[in-house]
Amino acid sequence: MYKTLKLTKKTAAELIGRICPRLNISKDNTPPDVAIFRASTGPDGLEIICENDWYDHNGRINLRICDSGYSLVRYYHPETLERDFAAEEFERSSEALEAAI
Repeated sequence: MYKTLKLTKKTAAELIGRICPRLNISKDNTPPDVAIFRASTGPDGLEIICENDWYDHNGRINLRICDSGYSLVRYYHPETLERDFAAEEFERSSEALEAAI
């Protein structure tokens, strides 16, 4: 069985703060192996969602920036918190392949 990444509110706040500092962050009520944190810039603003790898088990922290049905996905290495461009490119190419089929 695959063990999901541990994601703390402190780590989520660090990553969300890189996009938009000083937002209130809340944790979703989830099962123990799922960690989802959310922040919003306002009722009609951006929603930023930071979650562990519970869904795709890729070993990366998933950060989504959402606005009106559109979203931008970023992946971060859990130890260094550096952006993982290779994982993002893999995600984009996988989505393009699925769309082509």
